[in-house]
Amino acid sequence: MINIKNNLEYNLLRQRILGGAITGIWKKDTFFIGESSYPVMNYNYITANFTNFEKFAFPGYVPPINYHLSGYGLSYNKALSAFLGESTERYSFSVLYQNIKHNIIYSDYRFLWAMCLCTAFRYASV
Repeated sequence: MINIKNNLEYNLLRQRILGGAITGIWKKDTFFIGESSYPVMNYNYITANFTNFEKFAFPGYVPPINYHLSGYGLSYNKALSAFLGESTERYSFSVLYQNIKHNIIYSDYRFLWAMCLCTAFRYASV
């Protein structure tokens, strides 16, 4: 049986696991908790900067990009749950290359075809 926990106690535990001064994923292990959203309806929000993550979008030039994490909800627990989900999603993307780099093959089409590691181009748009 699957037991899904999404209560405040469990989300605070997840926050402690993802945080920390040494291995935390939030810049300086800090985040901002907002409780007012005037003039729109009242909702809670939590926001933080993602630490030490750069996306190389422009070869030879890396503009200073500040990656922002946030979670919103009508209750603090829902905002925290969304914030932790966004943080985990962004962290997963940032470590993806380290986990799959040994499976990436850099080669030309002829070699890949000869080794049966790719399919014919005519099937690429199917």
